[in-house]
Amino acid sequence: MIDGDIEETEDRFLIEISDWDWGLHVAMAPEHLPQEQRFQGGLLYSRNLDIIGTVTSPARYSGRAIRLSLLPIGPDIQFGPEGLQDLGQLYEAGDRASGAHLTSTLVLPEDALPISVTTLASAWKYLYIWIEGDPAVRAAVTGFAFSRRPFN
Repeated sequence: MIDGDIEETEDRFLIEISDWDWGLHVAMAPEHLPQEQRFQGGLLYSRNLDIIGTVTSPARYSGRAIRLSLLPIGPDIQFGPEGLQDLGQLYEAGDRASGAHLTSTLVLPEDALPISVTTLASAWKYLYIWIEGDPAVRAAVTGFAFSRRPFN
């Protein structure tokens, strides 16, 4: 490697963040929605971070636009054999609204949401995503990290 070059692997994506938005959705819950999925008895309530960026590596996807949704999860969500097996997915799917060629959903502990929004607005410029599998089908996200600059 040469001064700051990033070793490229097919299971690690580096994304340069170009835009983001913190969405909030509140609506009346439909009658068929189970009570345990309602907020305060009768509402739908969701928050998410939408991020738009450009893949810089791996080379196979370099220059392609990507849209990511970070979905906050509560402490009741479990990981492992009896729970979630990954931190999200990354797959080839066009998004007409953003022009993205790739799409990813990532889960984020809800306690990390406020500091994530603050740091995304002030410092973070890059996102790393580690995957298992082929994005052409649907790859499992095994890890992700934000950074102010690319790291080795």
